[in-house]
Amino acid sequence: MKRIQNFLFKTLSLGVMALGLVVNQASGAAIAPGDLVIYRVDGGGVALGNAATSVFLDEYTVTGTLVQSLAMPTTGATALTAVGNSTTEGVISRSQDGTTFIFTGYRKNVGLANPSADTAATTGRVIGALPLSGVVNTTVALRKH
Repeated sequence: MKRIQNFLFKTLSLGVMALGLVVNQASGAAIAPGDLVIYRVDGGGVALGNAATSVFLDEYTVTGTLVQSLAMPTTGATALTAVGNSTTEGVISRSQDGTTFIFTGYRKNVGLANPSADTAATTGRVIGALPLSGVVNTTVALRKH
């Protein structure tokens, strides 16, 4: 009986730790080989302006069928937002080994004033990573001190 209780306790503990990780990171299904991944800035029906705006990574098949949409965190320590009406942001590229998509944004909560007008010391610049596993990492932020 004690053995079963220890097993259940360890399993529940691991489940809680895993849940904590999911809360901070966007996660979806694995990215299928050959599919396209698009960086999308979306104000949720509100006209895009220069405020910090939500970012999504959308996976499409080569025939144009949406597979999944991964919403980036919009607030807090893992937020990755972009300027809604920018024409020079939203770059996404593959890592050199081809296993990860790399993209950028700002560590500023959605809806707050223009993050591109802030210095890097005020608003961190974020490097996001989406490996083929489908689990996004937005924890890397650069700040100039």
